[in-house]
Amino acid sequence: MRTAKSAGTATEAGRYRPKRATSLSNERAVYRVHIKGVLGRLPLEAITRRVVKGALERMLDAGVTSQAVRAQAVVRQMLAYAVAEERLPFNPVVDLRPVAPPRARSRIYSDEELKAIWTGVQRPEALRIPEVIASKRRDGARVLVGPSMRLALSLVFLLLQRRNEVLGMRLPELDLRHGLWTIPAARMKSKRPHAVPLSPWAVRLISQAIDLNAGRETECVFPGRFDDSRPMGGPSMNLALNAVHWAREIEDGTVHDIRRTGSTLMTSERLGIAPFIRSKVLGHNDAGGGGQVTATHYDANSYISEKRRALEQWQELLRSIVTDGSA
Repeated sequence: MRTAKSAGTATEAGRYRPKRATSLSNERAVYRVHIKGVLGRLPLEAITRRVVKGALERMLDAGVTSQAVRAQAVVRQMLAYAVAEERLPFNPVVDLRPVAPPRARSRIYSDEELKAIWTGVQRPEALRIPEVIASKRRDGARVLVGPSMRLALSLVFLLLQRRNEVLGMRLPELDLRHGLWTIPAARMKSKRPHAVPLSPWAVRLISQAIDLNAGRETECVFPGRFDDSRPMGGPSMNLALNAVHWAREIEDGTVHDIRRTGSTLMTSERLGIAPFIRSKVLGHNDAGGGGQVTATHYDANSYISEKRRALEQWQELLRSIVTDGSA
């Protein structure tokens, strides 16, 4: 089955619509990890409803529910593309019932969990795997999260931006002297430029990340290991955070849950930041009081001062939760 490269933009009716680069990257990762080994070598005619359903059910049995849901969507799109290209007469899974109901995540980290994760990210020596697990590992009880990834994860905590926005940070986007990071529209989910104020704390972390790239000719603040021209991939941050969770015995958490936790604390009684300003910090297209069209297309106010104050308040709360005040 060799339709993966083209299937990223196919719809069930054979029409096409562009997808964000991050969406395509995520779908390719799902294909590579969960689909290719099971269906990749089969001829298209052999990919029946029963074959696909069996593969998805095995994923559920292995406990990868969310990935099974994504895999089902990717396979459906790939087979729809095969139909559009007249390589199949019909899509055998077009009306296959969802393998599991999609669930909107609502995970919020507790203060104790935030401190445990932060400590694990900042201090590699704190990443001690529980003995019952360590005894099964050839490398003893070590979890390795590289210095560049530790800085990137720290910035996700401080700035509450999406993982791919942080990892995709480039030097031309930064004005460290004035404490400002401007994410171009092409890298934003909203398709609008997004200005992120940088505190001295954030500037210091970014500067450390840049220093790690000495000798590498790259504009990427977090370049990939083997290709200086491209940033680290989003899945690598997921893997790093999963390693921290494992070592710190924290269940069920993702990089996006850090962003959700900070967002929730911003508008809680602990900080009392207005939801509208919180949405501006996160880079959402909120209507506010002027209607969606006005807010999206005609409001050139980037709310820099308000966003800076909100992020400073969040970072002071974060500091009080995870450190002794010396960060």
